[in-house]
Amino acid sequence: FVARRGAILKQIGDEFGGVTISFPRSAQRDSDRVVLKGAKECIESAKQRITEIIEDLDSQITIECVIPAKYHRTLMGTRGTRVQAITQEHDVRIKFPERGTNGVTGDEDVANGDINGSTDSLEKSQKKSDIIIITGRAEKCESAQNALLALIPITIEVEVPFDLHRFIIGQKGREVRELMQNHDVSISVPPPNASSDLISVTGSKENVVKAKKAIEERVLKIESDKQEKEAKSFTASIRVNPIYHPKIIGKRGAIITKIRNKYKVQIQFPELRGRDSQLDEDKQDVITIIGLESDVNSAKEEILEIVSGLEDLVHEEINIDSRVHPRLIGGKGKNIRKVMDQYNVDIRFPRSEGQNPNLVVISGLPENVDECKDHLLNLAEEYLDDVTEYTPPSRQHHSERPSREGSGFVVKGGPWEQRGQQAVPDTTDAQEFPSFVNDMVGPAPTPFAAPADDGSHSTPWGPKSSRH
Repeated sequence: FVARRGAILKQIGDEFGGVTISFPRSAQRDSDRVVLKGAKECIESAKQRITEIIEDLDSQITIECVIPAKYHRTLMGTRGTRVQAITQEHDVRIKFPERGTNGVTGDEDVANGDINGSTDSLEKSQKKSDIIIITGRAEKCESAQNALLALIPITIEVEVPFDLHRFIIGQKGREVRELMQNHDVSISVPPPNASSDLISVTGSKENVVKAKKAIEERVLKIESDKQEKEAKSFTASIRVNPIYHPKIIGKRGAIITKIRNKYKVQIQFPELRGRDSQLDEDKQDVITIIGLESDVNSAKEEILEIVSGLEDLVHEEINIDSRVHPRLIGGKGKNIRKVMDQYNVDIRFPRSEGQNPNLVVISGLPENVDECKDHLLNLAEEYLDDVTEYTPPSRQHHSERPSREGSGFVVKGGPWEQRGQQAVPDTTDAQEFPSFVNDMVGPAPTPFAAPADDGSHSTPWGPKSSRH
Protein backbone atom coordinates (compact mmCIF):
# COMPACT_ATOMS: atom_id res chain seq x y z
CA PHE A 1 0.00 0.00 0.00
CA VAL A 2 2.77 2.42 0.82
CA ALA A 3 4.88 1.50 -2.23
CA ARG A 4 5.59 4.15 -4.82
CA ARG A 5 5.05 6.91 -2.25
CA GLY A 6 1.60 5.64 -1.30
CA ALA A 7 0.15 5.87 -4.80
CA ILE A 8 -2.56 3.29 -4.03
CA LEU A 9 -3.57 5.05 -0.79
CA LYS A 10 -3.79 8.38 -2.59
CA GLN A 11 -5.93 6.79 -5.32
CA ILE A 12 -8.34 5.32 -2.74
CA GLY A 13 -8.59 8.68 -0.91
CA ASP A 14 -9.39 10.56 -4.11
CA GLU A 15 -11.93 7.92 -5.15
CA PHE A 16 -13.86 7.94 -1.83
CA GLY A 17 -14.30 11.55 -0.81
CA GLY A 18 -10.85 12.43 0.47
CA VAL A 19 -10.61 9.70 3.10
CA THR A 20 -7.30 9.82 4.97
CA ILE A 21 -5.61 6.43 5.43
CA SER A 22 -2.75 6.00 7.91
CA PHE A 23 -0.63 2.85 8.11
CA PRO A 24 1.58 2.15 11.12
CA ARG A 25 5.10 3.55 10.93
CA SER A 26 8.01 1.33 10.13
CA ALA A 27 8.99 1.29 13.82
CA GLN A 28 5.63 -0.31 14.69
CA ARG A 29 6.06 -3.43 12.60
CA ASP A 30 4.06 -5.58 15.01
CA SER A 31 0.96 -3.40 14.62
CA ASP A 32 -1.59 -4.27 11.94
CA ARG A 33 -3.90 -1.36 12.72
CA VAL A 34 -4.87 0.99 9.89
CA VAL A 35 -6.64 4.30 10.70
CA LEU A 36 -9.22 5.82 8.29
CA LYS A 37 -10.58 9.35 8.78
CA GLY A 38 -13.45 10.91 6.87
CA ALA A 39 -17.19 10.72 6.29
CA LYS A 40 -18.81 7.54 7.52
CA GLU A 41 -20.12 6.44 4.12
CA CYS A 42 -16.77 7.17 2.50
CA ILE A 43 -14.89 5.29 5.20
CA GLU A 44 -17.04 2.19 4.69
CA SER A 45 -16.43 2.25 0.94
CA ALA A 46 -12.71 2.79 1.36
CA LYS A 47 -12.54 -0.01 3.92
CA GLN A 48 -14.25 -2.36 1.46
CA ARG A 49 -11.80 -1.39 -1.29
CA ILE A 50 -8.81 -2.05 1.01
CA THR A 51 -10.25 -5.44 1.90
CA GLU A 52 -10.56 -6.35 -1.81
CA ILE A 53 -6.94 -5.36 -2.39
CA ILE A 54 -5.82 -7.49 0.57
CA GLU A 55 -7.73 -10.47 -0.76
CA ASP A 56 -6.17 -9.95 -4.15
CA LEU A 57 -2.70 -9.79 -2.63
CA ASP A 58 -3.35 -12.96 -0.66
CA SER A 59 -4.25 -14.75 -3.88
CA GLN A 60 -1.12 -13.60 -5.70
CA ILE A 61 1.75 -15.95 -6.30
CA THR A 62 5.28 -15.62 -7.54
CA ILE A 63 6.65 -17.83 -10.27
CA GLU A 64 10.00 -18.10 -11.94
CA CYS A 65 10.31 -17.99 -15.71
CA VAL A 66 13.63 -19.32 -16.96
CA ILE A 67 14.76 -17.67 -20.19
CA PRO A 68 18.44 -17.44 -21.25
CA ALA A 69 19.88 -14.08 -20.31
CA LYS A 70 21.02 -13.40 -23.88
CA TYR A 71 17.36 -12.95 -24.83
CA HIS A 72 16.44 -10.59 -21.98
CA ARG A 73 17.25 -7.45 -23.91
CA THR A 74 15.00 -8.61 -26.75
CA LEU A 75 12.18 -9.39 -24.29
CA MET A 76 12.36 -5.92 -22.74
CA GLY A 77 12.31 -4.12 -26.08
CA THR A 78 13.28 -0.53 -26.67
CA ARG A 79 13.09 1.29 -23.32
CA GLY A 80 11.16 -1.65 -21.87
CA THR A 81 8.14 -1.20 -24.14
CA ARG A 82 7.52 -4.92 -24.63
CA VAL A 83 7.67 -5.94 -20.97
CA GLN A 84 5.56 -2.92 -19.97
CA ALA A 85 2.88 -3.96 -22.43
CA ILE A 86 2.80 -7.47 -20.89
CA THR A 87 2.55 -6.15 -17.32
CA GLN A 88 -0.34 -3.86 -18.22
CA GLU A 89 -2.17 -6.46 -20.28
CA HIS A 90 -1.92 -9.25 -17.67
CA ASP A 91 -1.86 -7.10 -14.49
CA VAL A 92 1.32 -8.63 -13.11
CA ARG A 93 4.73 -7.50 -11.97
CA ILE A 94 7.80 -8.71 -13.84
CA LYS A 95 11.33 -8.42 -12.50
CA PHE A 96 14.43 -9.23 -14.51
CA PRO A 97 17.71 -10.19 -12.80
CA GLU A 98 20.28 -7.45 -12.37
CA ARG A 99 23.08 -7.35 -14.86
CA GLY A 100 26.04 -9.46 -13.82
CA THR A 101 23.92 -11.60 -11.51
CA ASN A 102 25.57 -14.97 -11.07
CA GLY A 103 24.13 -16.17 -7.79
CA VAL A 104 27.51 -16.00 -6.01
CA THR A 105 27.81 -14.17 -2.68
CA GLY A 106 30.95 -12.61 -1.34
CA ASP A 107 31.21 -15.21 1.49
CA GLU A 108 31.49 -18.09 -0.95
CA ASP A 109 34.84 -19.27 -2.23
CA VAL A 110 35.63 -19.53 -5.90
CA ALA A 111 38.41 -21.90 -6.94
CA ASN A 112 39.60 -22.84 -10.43
CA GLY A 113 36.60 -21.18 -12.02
CA ASP A 114 34.16 -23.26 -9.96
CA ILE A 115 31.97 -22.14 -7.13
CA ASN A 116 33.16 -24.07 -4.06
CA GLY A 117 34.67 -26.43 -6.61
CA SER A 118 31.17 -27.73 -7.44
CA THR A 119 29.75 -28.05 -10.95
CA ASP A 120 26.23 -28.10 -9.52
CA SER A 121 26.81 -24.69 -7.98
CA LEU A 122 28.00 -23.34 -11.35
CA GLU A 123 24.86 -24.58 -13.10
CA LYS A 124 22.79 -23.08 -10.31
CA SER A 125 24.49 -19.69 -10.75
CA GLN A 126 23.97 -19.81 -14.51
CA LYS A 127 20.28 -20.55 -14.04
CA LYS A 128 19.85 -17.73 -11.54
CA SER A 129 20.94 -15.16 -14.14
CA ASP A 130 18.26 -16.57 -16.46
CA ILE A 131 15.40 -16.37 -13.94
CA ILE A 132 12.67 -13.78 -14.44
CA ILE A 133 10.27 -13.23 -11.47
CA ILE A 134 6.57 -12.82 -12.25
CA THR A 135 4.12 -11.84 -9.47
CA GLY A 136 0.33 -11.75 -9.72
CA ARG A 137 -2.70 -13.97 -9.73
CA ALA A 138 -1.98 -17.54 -10.69
CA GLU A 139 -3.86 -17.47 -13.99
CA LYS A 140 -2.41 -14.09 -14.95
CA CYS A 141 1.12 -15.13 -14.04
CA GLU A 142 0.80 -18.10 -16.34
CA SER A 143 -0.52 -16.01 -19.26
CA ALA A 144 2.28 -13.46 -18.72
CA GLN A 145 4.84 -16.27 -18.72
CA ASN A 146 3.49 -17.56 -22.03
CA ALA A 147 3.69 -14.04 -23.46
CA LEU A 148 7.35 -13.77 -22.43
CA LEU A 149 8.18 -17.18 -23.88
CA ALA A 150 6.52 -16.17 -27.13
CA LEU A 151 8.92 -13.26 -27.40
CA ILE A 152 12.01 -15.49 -27.36
CA PRO A 153 13.57 -15.08 -30.81
CA ILE A 154 13.79 -18.13 -33.02
CA THR A 155 15.41 -18.60 -36.41
CA ILE A 156 13.84 -20.41 -39.33
CA GLU A 157 14.97 -20.85 -42.92
CA VAL A 158 12.77 -20.08 -45.89
CA GLU A 159 13.60 -21.67 -49.24
CA VAL A 160 13.60 -19.13 -52.04
CA PRO A 161 15.15 -19.78 -55.50
CA PHE A 162 18.53 -18.09 -55.70
CA ASP A 163 17.65 -16.15 -58.86
CA LEU A 164 14.74 -14.50 -57.00
CA HIS A 165 16.82 -13.18 -54.09
CA ARG A 166 17.40 -9.85 -55.82
CA PHE A 167 13.64 -9.31 -55.98
CA ILE A 168 13.30 -10.10 -52.25
CA ILE A 169 16.05 -7.57 -51.48
CA GLY A 170 14.68 -4.93 -53.84
CA GLN A 171 16.35 -1.80 -55.12
CA LYS A 172 18.96 -0.69 -52.56
CA GLY A 173 17.45 -3.16 -50.05
CA ARG A 174 14.08 -1.41 -49.95
CA GLU A 175 11.91 -4.55 -50.11
CA VAL A 176 13.78 -6.52 -47.42
CA ARG A 177 13.83 -3.49 -45.09
CA GLU A 178 10.09 -3.13 -45.48
CA LEU A 179 9.59 -6.81 -44.56
CA MET A 180 11.76 -6.47 -41.43
CA GLN A 181 9.98 -3.29 -40.29
CA ASN A 182 6.47 -4.60 -40.91
CA HIS A 183 7.03 -7.91 -39.05
CA ASP A 184 9.71 -6.87 -36.52
CA VAL A 185 12.15 -9.57 -37.58
CA SER A 186 15.69 -9.84 -38.89
CA ILE A 187 16.17 -11.30 -42.38
CA SER A 188 19.52 -12.58 -43.62
CA VAL A 189 19.98 -13.22 -47.35
CA PRO A 190 23.02 -15.33 -48.33
CA PRO A 191 25.74 -13.55 -50.35
CA PRO A 192 25.82 -14.06 -54.13
CA ASN A 193 28.92 -16.26 -54.03
CA ALA A 194 27.16 -18.70 -51.66
CA SER A 195 24.53 -19.65 -54.29
CA SER A 196 22.22 -20.79 -51.48
CA ASP A 197 18.42 -20.91 -51.70
CA LEU A 198 17.89 -20.51 -47.91
CA ILE A 199 16.96 -17.16 -46.35
CA SER A 200 17.16 -16.91 -42.52
CA VAL A 201 14.43 -15.14 -40.55
CA THR A 202 14.98 -14.37 -36.85
CA GLY A 203 12.45 -12.98 -34.38
CA SER A 204 9.59 -13.96 -32.10
CA LYS A 205 7.74 -17.09 -33.10
CA GLU A 206 4.60 -15.22 -34.08
CA ASN A 207 6.46 -12.58 -36.08
CA VAL A 208 8.68 -15.16 -37.77
CA VAL A 209 5.64 -17.09 -38.96
CA LYS A 210 4.09 -13.92 -40.38
CA ALA A 211 7.34 -12.90 -42.06
CA LYS A 212 7.73 -16.36 -43.61
CA LYS A 213 4.22 -16.15 -45.02
CA ALA A 214 4.93 -12.67 -46.44
CA ILE A 215 8.13 -13.92 -48.13
CA GLU A 216 6.32 -16.89 -49.66
CA GLU A 217 3.56 -14.61 -50.97
CA ARG A 218 6.22 -12.33 -52.43
CA VAL A 219 7.85 -15.28 -54.21
CA LEU A 220 4.50 -16.35 -55.68
CA LYS A 221 3.88 -12.83 -56.98
CA ILE A 222 7.36 -12.62 -58.50
CA GLU A 223 6.92 -15.94 -60.28
CA SER A 224 3.46 -14.93 -61.46
CA ASP A 225 4.80 -11.64 -62.86
CA LYS A 226 7.63 -13.54 -64.53
CA GLN A 227 5.23 -15.94 -66.21
CA GLU A 228 2.99 -13.09 -67.27
CA LYS A 229 5.96 -11.26 -68.75
CA GLU A 230 6.95 -14.37 -70.68
CA ALA A 231 3.38 -14.78 -71.90
CA LYS A 232 3.34 -11.16 -73.07
CA SER A 233 6.49 -11.76 -75.08
CA PHE A 234 4.68 -13.76 -77.78
CA THR A 235 5.78 -12.40 -81.16
CA ALA A 236 4.17 -12.59 -84.58
CA SER A 237 5.34 -11.04 -87.84
CA ILE A 238 3.33 -10.20 -90.94
CA ARG A 239 4.53 -8.99 -94.33
CA VAL A 240 2.76 -5.93 -95.67
CA ASN A 241 3.74 -3.91 -98.71
CA PRO A 242 5.52 -0.78 -97.38
CA ILE A 243 3.22 1.37 -99.47
CA TYR A 244 0.38 0.44 -97.09
CA HIS A 245 2.32 1.25 -93.90
CA PRO A 246 1.32 4.94 -93.75
CA LYS A 247 -2.34 3.96 -94.14
CA ILE A 248 -2.07 1.43 -91.30
CA ILE A 249 -0.34 3.99 -89.09
CA GLY A 250 -2.85 6.70 -89.89
CA LYS A 251 -2.60 10.43 -89.50
CA ARG A 252 -0.31 11.16 -86.53
CA GLY A 253 -0.46 7.47 -85.64
CA ALA A 254 -4.18 7.52 -84.85
CA ILE A 255 -5.07 4.13 -86.36
CA ILE A 256 -2.10 2.14 -85.04
CA THR A 257 -2.43 3.73 -81.58
CA LYS A 258 -6.05 2.63 -81.42
CA ILE A 259 -5.08 -0.96 -82.26
CA ARG A 260 -2.27 -0.94 -79.67
CA ASN A 261 -4.53 0.31 -76.90
CA LYS A 262 -7.38 -1.99 -77.87
CA TYR A 263 -5.34 -5.21 -77.69
CA LYS A 264 -2.55 -4.01 -75.34
CA VAL A 265 0.20 -5.07 -77.72
CA GLN A 266 3.34 -3.57 -79.18
CA ILE A 267 3.42 -3.03 -82.93
CA GLN A 268 6.76 -2.27 -84.57
CA PHE A 269 7.25 -1.05 -88.14
CA PRO A 270 10.56 -1.27 -90.04
CA GLU A 271 12.73 1.82 -89.74
CA LEU A 272 13.23 4.01 -92.77
CA ARG A 273 16.57 3.54 -94.42
CA GLY A 274 18.84 6.55 -94.35
CA ARG A 275 22.42 7.35 -95.12
CA ASP A 276 23.72 5.98 -91.82
CA SER A 277 21.40 3.00 -91.37
CA GLN A 278 20.75 0.24 -93.84
CA LEU A 279 17.83 -2.18 -93.54
CA ASP A 280 17.78 -5.54 -95.25
CA GLU A 281 15.58 -5.55 -98.30
CA ASP A 282 13.67 -8.62 -97.07
CA LYS A 283 12.69 -6.83 -93.82
CA GLN A 284 11.29 -3.61 -95.25
CA ASP A 285 7.77 -5.04 -95.33
CA VAL A 286 7.80 -6.84 -91.94
CA ILE A 287 5.45 -5.62 -89.18
CA THR A 288 6.12 -7.17 -85.74
CA ILE A 289 3.43 -7.59 -83.06
CA ILE A 290 4.36 -8.44 -79.43
CA GLY A 291 2.02 -9.32 -76.56
CA LEU A 292 -0.25 -12.09 -75.29
CA GLU A 293 -0.82 -14.71 -77.95
CA SER A 294 -4.58 -14.13 -78.13
CA ASP A 295 -4.20 -10.36 -78.30
CA VAL A 296 -1.42 -10.62 -80.90
CA ASN A 297 -3.59 -12.78 -83.15
CA SER A 298 -6.54 -10.38 -82.82
CA ALA A 299 -4.37 -7.37 -83.68
CA LYS A 300 -2.89 -9.26 -86.61
CA GLU A 301 -6.35 -10.03 -88.02
CA GLU A 302 -7.40 -6.37 -87.76
CA ILE A 303 -4.27 -5.19 -89.57
CA LEU A 304 -4.82 -7.76 -92.33
CA GLU A 305 -8.39 -6.52 -92.73
CA ILE A 306 -7.08 -3.00 -93.27
CA VAL A 307 -4.56 -4.31 -95.79
CA SER A 308 -7.23 -6.24 -97.68
CA GLY A 309 -9.21 -3.04 -98.06
CA LEU A 310 -6.13 -1.20 -99.28
CA GLU A 311 -5.32 -3.86 -101.86
CA ASP A 312 -8.44 -2.88 -103.82
CA LEU A 313 -6.74 0.40 -104.60
CA VAL A 314 -4.56 0.93 -107.67
CA HIS A 315 -1.02 2.31 -107.63
CA GLU A 316 0.21 4.46 -110.48
CA GLU A 317 3.89 5.30 -110.89
CA ILE A 318 4.78 8.44 -112.78
CA ASN A 319 8.07 10.20 -113.45
CA ILE A 320 8.24 13.85 -112.46
CA ASP A 321 11.48 15.79 -112.57
CA SER A 322 12.88 15.84 -109.04
CA ARG A 323 13.69 19.55 -109.39
CA VAL A 324 10.00 20.42 -109.08
CA HIS A 325 9.28 18.01 -106.19
CA PRO A 326 9.83 20.64 -103.47
CA ARG A 327 7.38 22.98 -105.15
CA LEU A 328 4.79 20.23 -105.54
CA ILE A 329 5.14 19.28 -101.87
CA GLY A 330 5.13 22.85 -100.54
CA GLY A 331 6.13 24.12 -97.14
CA LYS A 332 5.62 21.36 -94.55
CA GLY A 333 3.73 19.34 -97.22
CA LYS A 334 0.91 21.86 -97.47
CA ASN A 335 0.53 21.74 -101.26
CA ILE A 336 0.65 17.95 -101.63
CA ARG A 337 -1.80 17.41 -98.76
CA LYS A 338 -4.23 19.72 -100.48
CA VAL A 339 -3.96 17.67 -103.68
CA MET A 340 -4.42 14.36 -101.79
CA ASP A 341 -7.52 15.69 -100.03
CA GLN A 342 -8.90 17.04 -103.29
CA TYR A 343 -8.62 13.73 -105.16
CA ASN A 344 -8.83 11.37 -102.14
CA VAL A 345 -5.55 9.64 -103.00
CA ASP A 346 -2.18 8.99 -101.43
CA ILE A 347 0.95 10.42 -103.04
CA ARG A 348 4.44 9.23 -102.14
CA PHE A 349 7.74 10.77 -103.19
CA PRO A 350 11.08 8.91 -103.13
CA ARG A 351 12.86 9.08 -99.74
CA SER A 352 16.00 7.01 -100.03
CA GLU A 353 18.93 7.64 -102.32
CA GLY A 354 18.69 4.15 -103.82
CA GLN A 355 15.30 4.84 -105.41
CA ASN A 356 14.56 6.62 -108.65
CA PRO A 357 14.63 10.31 -107.66
CA ASN A 358 11.91 11.17 -110.22
CA LEU A 359 9.49 8.37 -109.22
CA VAL A 360 6.15 9.44 -107.71
CA VAL A 361 3.52 6.86 -106.66
CA ILE A 362 -0.20 7.67 -106.56
CA SER A 363 -2.56 5.28 -104.72
CA GLY A 364 -6.35 5.32 -104.68
CA LEU A 365 -9.42 4.43 -106.68
CA PRO A 366 -8.74 4.20 -110.43
CA GLU A 367 -10.73 7.27 -111.48
CA ASN A 368 -9.23 9.40 -108.67
CA VAL A 369 -5.70 8.26 -109.54
CA ASP A 370 -6.14 9.23 -113.22
CA GLU A 371 -7.43 12.69 -112.38
CA CYS A 372 -4.68 13.29 -109.84
CA LYS A 373 -2.06 12.07 -112.31
CA ASP A 374 -3.16 14.57 -114.95
CA HIS A 375 -3.20 17.35 -112.37
CA LEU A 376 0.31 16.59 -111.13
CA LEU A 377 1.75 16.32 -114.65
CA ASN A 378 0.26 19.69 -115.59
CA LEU A 379 1.69 21.30 -112.46
CA ALA A 380 5.05 19.67 -113.06
CA GLU A 381 5.17 20.92 -116.65
CA GLU A 382 4.34 24.45 -115.54
CA TYR A 383 6.92 24.41 -112.74
CA LEU A 384 9.53 22.87 -115.01
CA ASP A 385 9.15 25.73 -117.49
CA ASP A 386 9.88 28.18 -114.71
CA VAL A 387 12.95 26.17 -113.77
CA THR A 388 14.35 26.08 -117.32
CA GLU A 389 13.60 29.77 -118.07
CA TYR A 390 15.49 30.95 -115.06
CA THR A 391 19.25 30.83 -115.70
CA PRO A 392 21.31 31.70 -112.68
CA PRO A 393 24.30 33.99 -113.37
CA SER A 394 27.54 32.16 -114.03
CA ARG A 395 30.51 32.37 -111.76
CA GLN A 396 32.53 34.08 -114.56
CA HIS A 397 29.98 36.88 -114.78
CA HIS A 398 30.24 37.43 -111.08
CA SER A 399 34.04 37.45 -111.25
CA GLU A 400 34.04 40.34 -113.79
CA ARG A 401 32.35 42.64 -111.34
CA PRO A 402 34.72 45.12 -109.72
CA SER A 403 35.70 43.97 -106.34
CA ARG A 404 34.64 46.07 -103.41
CA GLU A 405 37.77 45.10 -101.64
CA GLY A 406 41.06 46.88 -102.38
CA SER A 407 41.74 50.53 -103.24
CA GLY A 408 38.13 51.76 -103.46
CA PHE A 409 36.41 53.56 -106.43
CA VAL A 410 38.21 53.26 -109.77
CA VAL A 411 37.51 55.32 -112.95
CA LYS A 412 38.67 54.03 -116.30
CA GLY A 413 38.88 55.77 -119.74
CA GLY A 414 39.52 59.29 -118.44
CA PRO A 415 41.18 61.97 -120.59
CA TRP A 416 44.43 61.45 -118.78
CA GLU A 417 44.52 57.86 -120.01
CA GLN A 418 43.96 58.97 -123.66
CA ARG A 419 46.87 61.38 -123.73
CA GLY A 420 49.39 60.16 -126.25
CA GLN A 421 46.96 57.64 -127.69
CA GLN A 422 44.78 59.96 -129.87
CA ALA A 423 45.04 63.51 -131.20
CA VAL A 424 43.52 66.47 -129.44
CA PRO A 425 40.17 67.39 -131.14
CA ASP A 426 40.27 70.35 -133.59
CA THR A 427 37.87 73.01 -132.39
CA THR A 428 38.06 74.83 -135.75
CA ASP A 429 36.42 71.90 -137.51
CA ALA A 430 32.92 73.11 -138.51
CA GLN A 431 31.61 69.58 -138.77
CA GLU A 432 32.67 68.57 -135.27
CA PHE A 433 32.06 71.93 -133.52
CA PRO A 434 29.67 74.00 -135.77
CA SER A 435 28.37 76.38 -133.09
CA PHE A 436 31.81 76.92 -131.66
CA VAL A 437 33.28 77.84 -135.09
CA ASN A 438 30.43 80.31 -135.98
CA ASP A 439 31.03 82.16 -132.78
CA MET A 440 34.69 82.47 -133.64
CA VAL A 441 34.17 83.90 -137.24
CA GLY A 442 31.45 86.44 -136.27
CA PRO A 443 31.93 90.17 -135.46
CA ALA A 444 34.66 90.92 -133.06
CA PRO A 445 33.54 91.67 -129.62
CA THR A 446 33.62 95.28 -128.37
CA PRO A 447 36.63 95.85 -126.21
CA PHE A 448 35.92 96.36 -122.61
CA ALA A 449 36.12 100.06 -121.68
CA ALA A 450 38.20 101.05 -118.75
CA PRO A 451 36.23 102.56 -115.95
CA ALA A 452 36.12 106.34 -115.65
CA ASP A 453 38.17 107.80 -112.91
CA ASP A 454 35.28 109.71 -111.33
CA GLY A 455 35.61 108.18 -107.98
CA SER A 456 32.45 106.03 -108.39
CA HIS A 457 34.41 102.74 -108.67
CA SER A 458 32.00 101.22 -111.21
CA THR A 459 32.21 97.53 -112.00
CA PRO A 460 31.05 95.38 -114.92
CA TRP A 461 27.90 94.76 -113.00
CA GLY A 462 27.13 98.48 -112.50
CA PRO A 463 28.28 101.27 -110.27
CA LYS A 464 29.33 100.19 -106.86
CA SER A 465 27.29 101.71 -104.15
CA SER A 466 29.25 103.51 -101.55
CA ARG A 467 28.60 103.09 -97.88
CA HIS A 468 28.73 105.98 -95.64
